[in-house]
Amino acid sequence: MRSKTFIIEALWMLLITLILRLMTTHDNIIAIVLESLVSICFIALNGIIVNKRFRMMFDIVISLLSLLVAPSYIVLLPLVYLLTFDIGFYSLLVLLVAFVINPGSYYMLLIGVLGVYIADQSQQIIQQQATLNEVRDTLTEEQLRMKNQMKDLIQSIQKDVDISILSERNRISNELHDAIGHSLARSIIQIEAIIIANDNVKIEKQLNQLQINLRHGMDDIRQTIHHIHHESLDFEVSIDNMREEFAPLMINFDLYTVTEFKYNQKKDILSIIRETIINSIKHSNSTQINIILQEFPEHNKLLIKDNGTDYDKNQVHAEGMGKTIIRQIANKYNAPILFYYQNGYIVQMNLPK
Repeated sequence: MRSKTFIIEALWMLLITLILRLMTTHDNIIAIVLESLVSICFIALNGIIVNKRFRMMFDIVISLLSLLVAPSYIVLLPLVYLLTFDIGFYSLLVLLVAFVINPGSYYMLLIGVLGVYIADQSQQIIQQQATLNEVRDTLTEEQLRMKNQMKDLIQSIQKDVDISILSERNRISNELHDAIGHSLARSIIQIEAIIIANDNVKIEKQLNQLQINLRHGMDDIRQTIHHIHHESLDFEVSIDNMREEFAPLMINFDLYTVTEFKYNQKKDILSIIRETIINSIKHSNSTQINIILQEFPEHNKLLIKDNGTDYDKNQVHAEGMGKTIIRQIANKYNAPILFYYQNGYIVQMNLPK
């Protein structure tokens, strides 16, 4: 950006210098062009140099040499001094000295004024553009940050809503089971006792029909409760509860399944996960547990692995209470189960579909 600005300003100065020199002198045109080109080269080099101290020394030395080789370079000195020393229009003093020495060189003063003005305006534009870019970047970052916060907030609210819904479903299903379910069960038993004690065939027939209706109602309530339980038992929500329960242990859970699990399967899988976490906390120095539940054509694979490093080999192969519970659950589904150590303790079960 800086070198481009220098070159553009120098080209403007070259054009103005050529026009005024041709109007005010009868010197050789080639000599005038060569002098101007030398000036352009010097000012372009000044724009490329980044180190301020080195650029300052370069300007002083080159300026003195240039005045000897190409006197027209004095026209560009105010521009160089302005951009090098940041002294604003005071840089025109060098031209006033030249104008006092040679009063006829009024074109030098005019060109110097134009050059300093152009350079000063260019610097202001560059500074304003830099400020605008900084403000734009700040606003963009703030917008992105607010967008991410809003996304996290929406996810958190949705998660709380889901948990509340699941909790309410559990509460309703438990109340249905405890209140209506037990009442219907008692009514069915009482009707059966009345049927046994009653000798009236007509009443017995009506009571039998009533008993059948109550049994159907009982079955419907059981199915409804089972359905509510099935929907209320969610892997993500249950794992989140385990994260809170076993904090500060880090628990990562990845679910790669499409097929919906039955309620009992969900419950048993979560039981295996819980028992494995408890064993890991008891028998190792693990700080993280990774859980993967992945679907395959013939089975669903459950893989649980921690990052423990100080497992006792005897403990790995021992049959404790937790491992016994896990093995019993696996046997219920005829699911192969493996316990082994490989850069951490691993429990792997393939649950047939």
